[in-house]
Formats: sequence, C-alpha cells, structure tokens
Amino acid sequence: MSEIKEVKEILRKFLEKRGFSVWLDKTLAGFSGIEYTFDLVAVREDAVLCFILAGEDGNAILRSTLRAMDFEHAKVFLLLSEVRVDRVPEYLKKVKGLRVVLFKNVEDLLKKIDSAIAETD
Repeated sequence: MSEIKEVKEILRKFLEKRGFSVWLDKTLAGFSGIEYTFDLVAVREDAVLCFILAGEDGNAILRSTLRAMDFEHAKVFLLLSEVRVDRVPEYLKKVKGLRVVLFKNVEDLLKKIDSAIAETD
C-alpha cells in the first residue's frame, strides 16, 4: 500500500470514530460548477471537511487554493508532510477556507486534525 493510501485509510478511520461519514476519492462540484476530486471528504451535521494530500505532487498546492476558493461552504485541508515541505507559502495563509497542515508523521497529523475538528464544532 502506498504511503498516501495508507494515510488516507488511517485518516478515514480516525474521522469515522469521531462521527463523520467519510468518502475516499470523492468528486464534488464547487460553486462554479467545476468538479473536483478530493482525497477524502468527511461530513458531520453541517460540517464538511475536504482533504488534499499533496504527496509528491507540487501542483497540489496550487490546485488546493482554487478548490478552497470554490468551496466556501466547506473547510479544505491541504496536508503536507514536513519531509517534503519545510514551510507553508505565505500566500496560502491568506486563502479563505483553506487550512494548511504540516505534519511530521501520522500521529502528528491526527493530533492536528483533531484540534482542527474541535474548532469546527
């Protein structure tokens, strides 16, 4: 199993334990009508969380910006391993609806996602 698939599966189980309905590789239409595929989508009551795992794809950072702008009704998370990226580009910090999560390992990722979930409640 690839690292991305493994992280997606761990994150899916983590979110389901917290009461979310979760879909992997889910395609949703934004306000523009354009369809986007997210690595993981989690829904609980009115909370919609969309996750993008950047992996080796440098274009994922740019695409995540566009997705966040088109999904104002959802919280879009860009998950970046600190192994691949050492800092968050400044322009990403200003994109409404986009939360960039730098993580060291899976345990660190889950801790940060748990904290972010608490903010949406």
